[in-house]
Parts: sequence; structure tokens; C-alpha cells
Amino acid sequence: MSLIEVVFDSPQFWEVVRLREIVLRLPLNMRFSADQIITEKDQIIYALQNENGRIIATNQFVIQGTEAKMRQVATSPKFQGKGYGKKLYGLSEAKLKAKGILIISCHARSSAIPFYEKQGFVLDSAAFLEVGIPHRRMKKNI
Repeated sequence: MSLIEVVFDSPQFWEVVRLREIVLRLPLNMRFSADQIITEKDQIIYALQNENGRIIATNQFVIQGTEAKMRQVATSPKFQGKGYGKKLYGLSEAKLKAKGILIISCHARSSAIPFYEKQGFVLDSAAFLEVGIPHRRMKKNI
């Protein structure tokens, strides 16, 4: 497995979009719009690529000063529960730290809170609805 930084509108970018749509959007009966996709042009997108060149996990970050908001975290269903999300997060955190990022935050689905807590995140808000499901803001000083 290797970590790659995905270039907007590259073949890997569209593979990432499809993975996110399968894992995050279609279960909610949602699709990405062109307007949503174009906003990703200025975001940092990382992906874990297997030895066959296939992307199996991804996350992306919106940078504001020394804080990076993590979003759109997805792991291919057949690779879930095998430690790839943890590996992706750890490698991404190291890359962001090297870029001068001091805080990583995210809006975690309720079901994902235990995963983020194991990565050192702490709850930073009351529950709120996002895309129709409960989330909590979490953050981590790195």
C-alpha cells in the first residue's frame, strides 16, 4: 500500500469520487453534483493505493491557516475493518504536519466517533444533522 496525493481531475481523482459516492452518497440516496465536485479543486486529497494501482481508501482536507478540516473519508467496502483507514489517517496526518498544520478537525458521523477517538480526536460539539444524519465535530492537535 502507498499513499498518494490525488490531483484534481486526474484519473485517480475520478476513482476517488466514485469510491466516495459508493460508500458515502448512494446509501443516503444522494449523488455528487458538478458544483460540489468543482469545490474540491483547492482541497488536498490523499488516497491509499494497493499494489495493483487501485484506490482502496481516501480522505481530503480543506485548509484554513494551520487547521485542516478532514472530509469525505471512505474505504472500499471489501477493505473495511482491516486497518486501512487507520493507516490512511496516520500517513495523512504526517503529511499535513510537515506542511505546518497544527489542528485536524472533522464532522464525524455518530457511527465513526469510536474510530476517530482511537486516532486521538476529541469531541468538540453537540450533535447536529449533516446530510440528514447525526454528526459531531471532533478535533485533534497534532
